[in-house]
Amino acid sequence: CVWSFTTAAFLVVDAFESYSDGSPYRVFQSWLDGTGYTEPTPVQGNGTCATVGSLEPPFTEQRVVHGGGQSMPLAYDNSVSPYYSEAQRQWSTPQNWTVLEGNTLVLFCRGASDNGADRLYVLVKDSQGRTATLAHTNPAAATSIEWLPWNIPFANLTAAGVNVAQIKALHIRVGEPGAVKPGGDGK
Repeated sequence: CVWSFTTAAFLVVDAFESYSDGSPYRVFQSWLDGTGYTEPTPVQGNGTCATVGSLEPPFTEQRVVHGGGQSMPLAYDNSVSPYYSEAQRQWSTPQNWTVLEGNTLVLFCRGASDNGADRLYVLVKDSQGRTATLAHTNPAAATSIEWLPWNIPFANLTAAGVNVAQIKALHIRVGEPGAVKPGGDGK
C-alpha cells in the first residue's frame, strides 16, 4: 500500500493561537493600538481610536473564532478624533511572504450587525518603507455577521512597489486617515 497526500502550502503571518493572557504574550503587545500598554516596558499607543484585545482576560476572543481557538478583537471608535482606528503589527526581522510560492495574503474578518459602518483597509509596509494600502472590496465588511475571506493578491502589493520578500509591518485599519467628520464604532 502506498500513501500519497498533498498539504496546502501556506505561510502563517501571525499565529493568533500563540497569544495568552500572560505578559509579554498578550495580543496587544504584538499588535499596537491607540492605547499602548504598560508591561513589561511601557509603550505609547499609535494615536488612533483602536483597542486591540479585550480589556479583561481573556484578552483574545474565544467564542467568535474562525478555524481555531481564538481571534483578535479590534474595537474601533471613529466617532472621536482622529476618526479612524488602526492595529499595527511590526516585525523586527523582515518577513519573506514569497516562501512556499505564496501569492495572496488572506485575512478573515467579521464584524457585527450593530457596528457603525466604516471601511476596512490593510496597509503593508516593506523594509524600505514602501507601502500599499488596500480597501476591502466589501464596503460593509465591518457590519458582516459572517466571516469574510479577504484575499489580497501580492500583485496588488508589488504594483505599489512593495517587496513581498521583505515585509516589515502589517496594519489593519477601520476608517480613513484624514477624515474630517465622525465615523462609526464597533468591534
